[in-house]
Amino acid sequence: LEDLMSPLLRLIAERIPKGCSTTSLATEKFAPFADECGDYDPDAAKSVLHHLCRALYFVVKVAGPKACTAHFPCDVKVLEDVFYCLRRWQVDPSLRVEWEVRYCMLLWMSSLVLVPFALKIVDSALAES
Repeated sequence: LEDLMSPLLRLIAERIPKGCSTTSLATEKFAPFADECGDYDPDAAKSVLHHLCRALYFVVKVAGPKACTAHFPCDVKVLEDVFYCLRRWQVDPSLRVEWEVRYCMLLWMSSLVLVPFALKIVDSALAES
């Protein structure tokens, strides 16, 4: 399971939008992966991140969430990026069909919040000032 989860999670972590703020969520869009698929299949993946999260969802569905969350990275520095990625799907209604991304981000968030950390580590606004 580790050989399957590690590269998949590394690719997902690379493609999570970094440094999002709540003001730029509504205007910023993901680069479309296949715009023409939406006409034929509304459930078709629209971005590379969606494809990766779909693959992770199938692994989690087969192996179980408890076994898979043990392989998620526990670096608290990605907590802010995961949170704003979740906010992006809440703000933009066109992204709500990509429920697998929300599922993976919530699963990752559920393991990240169990790690003890200081709040000033998470907030990038405090780190800049």
